[in-house]
Amino acid sequence: MEQKEITKTRLIIYVLMAYGLTYLMGILMWYGSTKGYDLTVFPTAQMMYPAAGLIDYYHGNKLVLINKSATSRDGQADLVISDSIGKVLGDAVGV
Repeated sequence: MEQKEITKTRLIIYVLMAYGLTYLMGILMWYGSTKGYDLTVFPTAQMMYPAAGLIDYYHGNKLVLINKSATSRDGQADLVISDSIGKVLGDAVGV
């Protein structure tokens, strides 16, 4: 496969995983809410996994990683900030 086809294939896989998984989880959340189940794990998974996959597709010059705890991707980053993203970005804009 040539590079353009590989990139297109990777992008399609990412979109399907990021949005398809979110859609599927939405259906499961709806079903669980009708049955009265505890659904606290779903929003956490929806926020974390799509964002984590973006690192694989970043080919820029500098990578900044903001996470409360250490990750397996820390070695790839030019700057690692170990704190809450809300606090870090809030401090950056003066909120």
